[in-house]
Amino acid sequence: MKHKNWVETWLDRQPGVVATCVKRSQKKSPPKCPGCHAEATHCTICGHDMRGMEEKGVDTRIVTDMMSLAWNGAYDVAVLVSADRDFIPVAEELQSRGIKVIHGKIGKAGMDLAAHCWADFDLYAERAKFQRAAK
Repeated sequence: MKHKNWVETWLDRQPGVVATCVKRSQKKSPPKCPGCHAEATHCTICGHDMRGMEEKGVDTRIVTDMMSLAWNGAYDVAVLVSADRDFIPVAEELQSRGIKVIHGKIGKAGMDLAAHCWADFDLYAERAKFQRAAK
């Protein structure tokens, strides 16, 4: 709740920033055994539900925003923070149109995406630069 409040009341109001929180929901289908393909709905040891959580439509929303803002000439450089390979096509398309895409990664996650971007930087390694100064 604290994170969502910060995103919606501070981050989203910064110039040039569009930020939205999307609620995750529980997956409808449980994981399956790679050998016999039987569904494993609950842990056999503790009984915990193994379905996990998922987000729906977030990647599509990000790509739509990136493309529509680019078509409207709203930016020349995009900073994309994700480790998801699904963003490689949009990074390549934007760069073919002269828009630089910079990949904000955390450690080695997302190296495939970084390889298709104009540049990249490690958010974790640079985290001290993003911290608020003590008052």
